[in-house]
Amino acid sequence: MAHCISLNDICDGLQNFKGNLNDIRNATAPHRNTLSHANRTRDIALLKKLFWKTVEHYQQTHPKFFTQGGRSYFSLPRRFKRAIRAIDSTTIELIAKCMDWTKHRKHKAASKVHVALNLISFIPIRVVTDSANHHDGSYMSELCGNMKSGDIAVMDRAYVDYQQLNTLTEQGVFWVTRSKSNMKVKVIKQLNKGKQNAPVDGKPPPLSNHIKR
Repeated sequence: MAHCISLNDICDGLQNFKGNLNDIRNATAPHRNTLSHANRTRDIALLKKLFWKTVEHYQQTHPKFFTQGGRSYFSLPRRFKRAIRAIDSTTIELIAKCMDWTKHRKHKAASKVHVALNLISFIPIRVVTDSANHHDGSYMSELCGNMKSGDIAVMDRAYVDYQQLNTLTEQGVFWVTRSKSNMKVKVIKQLNKGKQNAPVDGKPPPLSNHIKR
């Protein structure tokens, strides 16, 4: 929240507010080595429990924050009345000797974080962390869990898994993604007519669950 980019930034910032910390049960600013050690040894389950407890608290105290009619973002089309879930991942490069379980290349190590984001509240619904050597499509069932009929899932083509997409279609979930270069499809229905469906620079329009796989 303070736009800190390192543990040093956090420690230096807290050192500037010793007086305020002293008023909080006589707390003191941590030293850099102390916070670094805690960051390496702290059980990740503690942070996970804290996050979901916080989300649960605000779901009860401010329910409109998580539903239509709560927070609104001008960048999102107002005509959408359905729940929209954006799915994407990011790869975090790591130090191999500290986290050897993330090795996916001979000389490199990385962890990949898959996030299903609620575009109404901008709160993550599902977060999956694993080594980076697995295909994104294998996490579809976890990221799209608990989706209701009429909901919309938006993802890139890295998550194209025909079996999982077919499962979403059977559940009544709408999904939108990009087609792969080697994908063969047959258009059975077009929802929008006119120039919007015309190919752009020779590329086909995005796929949806109205297209027969």
